[in-house]
Amino acid sequence: MSTSDLAFGQHAGSLLYLVIAGACLLLALHLIKRAVAPIGALVQAAAALAAGGLAVGAALVLIAAALVGGF
Repeated sequence: MSTSDLAFGQHAGSLLYLVIAGACLLLALHLIKRAVAPIGALVQAAAALAAGGLAVGAALVLIAAALVGGF
């Protein structure tokens, strides 16, 4: 076995480590997306609630302005 064989073996081992690391990162990304999905729905619900509250508040202000303006 020559030194070039050892160098190729180390290079191939490093490449294998990079491939496994990439697979681990893809798996982690998939699992993180699954973990965040329920939180995303919760954030959307909170945003809808806030938008609804803003719309009700704006409607009340407009009603008050109409009453004060002599509707």
